[in-house]
Amino acid sequence: MFREDEDCWFFDPKRAHGGALLDLGVYSVSQLIYLLGRVKRVSAFTAILDKPARVEDNVAVILEMASGTLAVAETSWTQTATMEGTSLHGTEGTLLLNSFNTQIMAYKQATSSWIMPSLAKEKEPQHTHRHFVKCILEDLKPIGTVKEGGHVIQVLEGAYESARTATTITLKP
Repeated sequence: MFREDEDCWFFDPKRAHGGALLDLGVYSVSQLIYLLGRVKRVSAFTAILDKPARVEDNVAVILEMASGTLAVAETSWTQTATMEGTSLHGTEGTLLLNSFNTQIMAYKQATSSWIMPSLAKEKEPQHTHRHFVKCILEDLKPIGTVKEGGHVIQVLEGAYESARTATTITLKP
């Protein structure tokens, strides 16, 4: 997709302002906030492991949600066999979203069993960009708000600050 040399704008922090976290990690962080609520504190680790870049090609972010729930978002430009998806683990079971080519899988502790409910196909997939354009063209209310988007950016900036300073960052409410 991109020339993998040092002159590529995508790998230049002055032009791209970030790496894998801004490119791909934003989707994981957004989904976690949508499912679990606002983030209170963030810790992150970044690394350049493979690309000829001056921005991170790997990142792990640990989020403490306002509710006290802990969440982890990982992203990479260097994974050879990706395991995309989201997993939620609780005291009564586990929920896997978009894992193993399955929309949803649920493990129920009470029955010690996995279930895979059949979900109806969406008439139009809710791809983020298509949804945004449709809202503009048809004067619809978007799923996310400007305030929620601002919080996602606050979390991403907190993650970069955490990685740079090797500290946990407490976000402003």
